[in-house]
Amino acid sequence: MMKRILSLILCVLMLIGAVPAMAVSADEPVKSFTDVKKGKWYYEGVMWCAEQGYMDGTSETTFSPSAEMTRAMLVTVLAAIADVNTDAEEYQQSPFTDVKEGKWYTGAVVWANANGIANGISEDTFGYKNAITRETLVLMVYKFLDMQGVDVSYVNENKYNACGDTDRVHDWAVDAVKWAITNDIISGTGTVEGAPQISPRAVATRAQIAVIVKAMLEKNLGGEYPVGSLNLGGTDISEFAIVYGETDEYRGSFVVKDIGEYLRDHIAAATGVTLEVYSHTELEPVQGAKEILIGKTNREDAGLVTVDREGLEVSAALYEMQGNYLIIASNEKYSGTYIAANRFLEDVLGFVDYTNDVYAYASIASASIEDGTRVIKTPHMDHFRNLQINGDYPFVFPSDGSITFCNPVHHIPMLACDGNCDYDGKRDPNNYSHHVYHHMEADPCLSDPEVLDIIIKNVGSILEKKNEEYDGAPFLFWFTQGDGEAYCKCKTCAAIYRVWGRCATYTMALNFIAETYGEQYPNVKFVGLGYKYTITPPKSADEISDETYEKFVADYPNDKYVPKKDMSGADNTIVMVCTDTSCFSHAIDDPNCQNKSNSNVRYHERWLGWESLFNELYTWDYVNCDTFVHNPLPNIYEMWQNYSFMAEHGLKGMCVQGNDGDCDYADFAILHTYLAAALARDGSKTETEFNTAVNGCLKAQYGSGWSYLREYIDQLEKLSSENEWHVWTMNSWNDILTEEQWANNIEYFNTLINNAYIYADTDAQKTEVLKVGTQLRYIEACLAYSKYAASNSQADLEAFQQISQAYVDYVESIGDSDYKRPENWTNSRNPADWGW
Repeated sequence: MMKRILSLILCVLMLIGAVPAMAVSADEPVKSFTDVKKGKWYYEGVMWCAEQGYMDGTSETTFSPSAEMTRAMLVTVLAAIADVNTDAEEYQQSPFTDVKEGKWYTGAVVWANANGIANGISEDTFGYKNAITRETLVLMVYKFLDMQGVDVSYVNENKYNACGDTDRVHDWAVDAVKWAITNDIISGTGTVEGAPQISPRAVATRAQIAVIVKAMLEKNLGGEYPVGSLNLGGTDISEFAIVYGETDEYRGSFVVKDIGEYLRDHIAAATGVTLEVYSHTELEPVQGAKEILIGKTNREDAGLVTVDREGLEVSAALYEMQGNYLIIASNEKYSGTYIAANRFLEDVLGFVDYTNDVYAYASIASASIEDGTRVIKTPHMDHFRNLQINGDYPFVFPSDGSITFCNPVHHIPMLACDGNCDYDGKRDPNNYSHHVYHHMEADPCLSDPEVLDIIIKNVGSILEKKNEEYDGAPFLFWFTQGDGEAYCKCKTCAAIYRVWGRCATYTMALNFIAETYGEQYPNVKFVGLGYKYTITPPKSADEISDETYEKFVADYPNDKYVPKKDMSGADNTIVMVCTDTSCFSHAIDDPNCQNKSNSNVRYHERWLGWESLFNELYTWDYVNCDTFVHNPLPNIYEMWQNYSFMAEHGLKGMCVQGNDGDCDYADFAILHTYLAAALARDGSKTETEFNTAVNGCLKAQYGSGWSYLREYIDQLEKLSSENEWHVWTMNSWNDILTEEQWANNIEYFNTLINNAYIYADTDAQKTEVLKVGTQLRYIEACLAYSKYAASNSQADLEAFQQISQAYVDYVESIGDSDYKRPENWTNSRNPADWGW
């Protein structure tokens, strides 16, 4: 019944315009509306209805999204949906003085009134030409669906009460509006002090109707589970079993059985159907069996399915429907099969994994994948670090091992070791550990032919070993310098710096390595790092005169490794450009950034310089606070602006720095990490699409009070943009927001956090809000100590001590081991000296 109702809704939506008009045919090309721009909140709804042929424009080129809808129009639509013969005699006797016999709306008005769907605005007046309000629209739809047998009983009181203008909802519309808010049939028209505004008495528009109808058709309204039904190749999901195969043990980031159980659990959460999971050796291959196959199974050997893995890239994800078999597969060398499972869940079931057990499902009336469907998803990015905070599996993207990084970062000193040097008892470059000695050792002279010979020889030995281990599969080789500012200042290096810049010897060495081994190892790409003294790219060939280059070559003492005038990298090279030298309070391409030490004007130029030299650029993004977690990191909008810019200029992927398991979550780490991954995957997101991603993550992690946290983030962004700050200089509580800004806003911020806590739906979500609140408890202590330091009064000291103790009590009440009193805390110590 429900599907029929929703289908009928779409068939008569054209009536929402002025007077009834013919809908466009579904076979006709979709019109382009000049007044419906991509990025608008109603764009998807309007265009979807237009594509389906269910809503026409008000002219050949306009849709009139802001045009009002009348009460007569809506009841006419509902009557048509119910397949009512409004011309029947029984519907011609109107009880309303303003509804005359024989009008196009008369029968619908009489029918709607008789069935309790729409009453008059008074005893004898229907108000047929009155513009319909949002609450009246919801009420009519609510009553109509209830009359048709649709379950409209479930409501989320917290979600409704979190709205700021519930007092504006008339008593007669409360139940309907609660239902609509619960099911996301209507959304807020904005927020006031963090609270979504229902705007129940505002006039409903054509745009709102398009969005509402799309939501009604696609959502599983009132269903116990988010997805009403799931069909694979025309067969209900309940008839399937999950059968897992095998993958290479040393490469697979996930045991294939775990992927099968992961898929089982999420299908069950979405549909309520729990499937059995078997090894392919437990169930004999049987023709016609209905199975979801994970990885490489013996069903392929038996000829029941054919899985074409030819040409699949590293971590490429494949899902395919062949008859009764859904295949979840990859090249079975890294984590691609896990990615394939995730892509299937995303594409078909509307699943979004925000990481660290924070996830959500879209409400879908029905989901299906047809026989013959074959989808290959190639990851937009590859990285060597889990994009997650804690836990053993990643989200959305490739994980540890999705592409192999041979050797960690900062290892040039060890690569230059000839076998006689000793780093903490380690002589083998293969065994060099990240951050062991790179802070203490300067990079070697990279213009010295003996040093380059040693480096190239060591690289070759590592490549030989790793290529055998990975059986010729693609992998990356890191060639990266140290954290320190030390670099060789010999006469030859200095001469190279004068021509190309300080990064030239490093870039030259990277290119020599890539050229040496490119033909022998076509499966390997060599990765350089734009960081510290290598952040500024070498000058391009166009910036160097022939005379200057010829003079340099004439004076250059090394005939074996002569730098080329053009330092451009070959196709087998990649440069990872760190964001840590940029100002985080402005976008990379913001010309107004005046930060002298971390100017985004300079970073902008550096990125474009690297783009001119290398075909593949990745960003090493410092998206999270790495140490000072009690300070917020308000760079949400800058992230969107930065990734949009980088996506237009060579960005192929990213790595994440910070909050990868060692930090807690007070700085919205899950949100930042998810957004970095989402933007690296699709840097072309519009602002509306980006905001949807932000809001979705906040909703999943914090529940119905999420909008209060969104306003908290927005206000932090607004205030922090008035200052200049950077993630590595964020060592004090007043680095991002000034003391005055904190003092003027702390009460307001506390109200937002408190409301977010009140309206969180679960205990787990309340705990997450409490973690965010540690920021404000800490800032309150800092403000109190600052006041005491200025006055040195006993009263201010006692006030600080009380707030200081309250902070410790607060963090320890959370019940999370990451949240405890700081190591150096005492009741009277300056919070800046507490230690973390």
